[in-house]
Amino acid sequence: MPHEYLSDEQVSRYGRFVADPTAEELEKFFFLDGAALERARGHTGGRKPKLNARQAATVRRMYQATGPDGKRLHTVAEIAQAVAEIA
Repeated sequence: MPHEYLSDEQVSRYGRFVADPTAEELEKFFFLDGAALERARGHTGGRKPKLNARQAATVRRMYQATGPDGKRLHTVAEIAQAVAEIA
């Protein structure tokens, strides 16, 4: 970070507290909200995937399948039915 515009005193105390922080100031720095607490506990959050790996692969394969005319071989309804049968 360029620091030519800072005085020598400002450069020397950059990133440091001017005085010893109080307990209240430290609490503000290390306060974790609910989401941060969950991440610290190892929870990533969000919803679980609706499809398992096998179902997702089936959907991908069926959706990407095309006929000689370049049109898709399966409709969305056919894909949904195939996935429901796998479950």
